[in-house]
Amino acid sequence: MVTEITSSYDVRKSLTDLGGVPLLIEILSDQARELQILAAQTIANVARIRKARMIVRKCGGIPKIVSRLLTYVAFYLYLHIIIHLKKIAHGW
Repeated sequence: MVTEITSSYDVRKSLTDLGGVPLLIEILSDQARELQILAAQTIANVARIRKARMIVRKCGGIPKIVSRLLTYVAFYLYLHIIIHLKKIAHGW
């Protein structure tokens, strides 16, 4: 829902002006994966505004986003390999 709301320019601007971007970056460190994903999607929408992009960079958001992305890519790659190995083992 937040990602849908932030498709509006006015909402993105307000979220940026009211200091929401640093909070979203902090959420990227939360233990809840769903919350991390929601924060990353919202940051992607909000970062369509130049001021928001600058805040993301200044708050260290880019390394956090890249780190989360790499973690999820590694996890899904691992799952894919396990599934593939099971298929081979079972002759599927």
